[in-house]
Amino acid sequence: MLKNTTERSTLLKKELIDFNFKNKEVLLDYLDNNMDLYPILIKSESIIRKYFKNNELVLEYYFDPESSSLNCIFINILITKDVDVSLAMSDIHKIDKEMDDLSTTNNYGKIIAKIDFT
Repeated sequence: MLKNTTERSTLLKKELIDFNFKNKEVLLDYLDNNMDLYPILIKSESIIRKYFKNNELVLEYYFDPESSSLNCIFINILITKDVDVSLAMSDIHKIDKEMDDLSTTNNYGKIIAKIDFT
């Protein structure tokens, strides 16, 4: 049993090691306040890896300053421009369906996988 939320947070952050971060401190603060999202992110990564095995994944936190209910974590899947776009889009739709099963819409906002071309 973990002794406190700091210890739990530290261990869970180690689970996110395969992700890179955009606005890291803001994102980690948000996750520390919404720790139920960690297991969803970890499971989301395993879903994404079925389709994009070696692509860089970047977590990004977005919030709308005018609406506290509009919080979103993007999992950006970086792909090169030489990839078949129609296949990548087909795969992202499969990922979306699988992630819907994780109840990615929750009290905290959404977790959305999207493609970024590098």
